[in-house]
Amino acid sequence: MIIKSHLEEAICRAKVLASLLVLLVLNTAVATGGAFDKVVDDPELPRVLLIGDSISINYTPDTREILKGKVNVYRPACNCMFSSNVAANIRKWLGNEKWDVVHFNAGIWDCHFVDKHGNILQNVDKDFYDADAIRTSPVKYKENLNKIIDAIIAAGAKPVFATTTTVPRWNQKRRNYLKSLNTTARDVMFYKQIPVNDLYGYSLPYLKEWQLPDQVHFNSLGKKRLAKKVSSAILKELGSEDKVLK
Repeated sequence: MIIKSHLEEAICRAKVLASLLVLLVLNTAVATGGAFDKVVDDPELPRVLLIGDSISINYTPDTREILKGKVNVYRPACNCMFSSNVAANIRKWLGNEKWDVVHFNAGIWDCHFVDKHGNILQNVDKDFYDADAIRTSPVKYKENLNKIIDAIIAAGAKPVFATTTTVPRWNQKRRNYLKSLNTTARDVMFYKQIPVNDLYGYSLPYLKEWQLPDQVHFNSLGKKRLAKKVSSAILKELGSEDKVLK
């Protein structure tokens, strides 16, 4: 029994280390398959900005490939992380450029457990749940989304919000919290008449097939599927008759 316990603990630690390594890799330009590559802008094409965490970093290269010759697809050269960070940086990321559509998301990082200094609490037990330790409250999340939307609209672009994909390895309470943030976002978007790209509902039936073992990020198939959904949402907002989602 002792040997089994040590083995289970070692496996758990290995999974945590693997997840951290994935996050590290996803935050580098070289390892993301061109997500942070410089875009060669075609002035004849619409310009779209993708904003989001490592999930959006994942699907950026495939989205560019799908929309090649139709749309200039940009993104900030970073992991945009949580909603307060997006709200604080959105005007900088928009700059003085002309944008037709801004497809954005923030959510997973808003569900992190953090200490009083905002540092992520690592190695928390799978059954751990402390609402007071969650990074972003629903009230703050709503406030951040409104700031982001207002900045996008002020820049003359059409906002599209993507719901946050889930994390199956989290306990039910934490998954429910993520789901509640999606509900809060939907309410905000409904009130402001902003279209919603439901990546949460779209990916939910296929998580075992599309996600990596860390149960957060997506494998090659999953990235391509998400990119198709994102590309279709963008083309719809641009008024294009093209359909890429099959």
